Amino acid sequence: MNSKLLKSSFKFRPRIREKDDPFIIQLLKKNITNYDGRFDDYNACVKNLNVCTDHLVLEGPSGKVIGYIGLIKNKDSIFIKFAVMDERYQSKGIGSLFFKELLVNLKKQGIRTIQLQVDIVNTRAISLYKKLGFKTVKQDFLKTVMEMNI
Repeated sequence: MNSKLLKSSFKFRPRIREKDDPFIIQLLKKNITNYDGRFDDYNACVKNLNVCTDHLVLEGPSGKVIGYIGLIKNKDSIFIKFAVMDERYQSKGIGSLFFKELLVNLKKQGIRTIQLQVDIVNTRAISLYKKLGFKTVKQDFLKTVMEMNI
């Protein structure tokens, strides 16, 4: 699928809590590699989502939510707290395309550093982030912290 067709078929929009949260929480449950039950309490999940200062929901061609990015913005840096996509849309170039678009928009906003944390066993995500230019800055037996200067 070419990038113009992808861009016209998928779009970011702001999170609509009542509409999006149930699906976002399901995405998190399915995509967190070391899922430990932390998303079983709905209200606790919503509280965890609300820690983010910016929320981007990715809609597919039919308007269906297929992904979510939750960001914590500081003065000139961003921490990506959540980045999840419906598994049916993974490995199709969609995540790469929209991460690149996100990076361009963040740079325009004056963001200079982006950091994220990923489960160490989530090798597909780590590979994607490396391909996008993120570097590993810290690692333990559970998590890898990656960073990029833009």
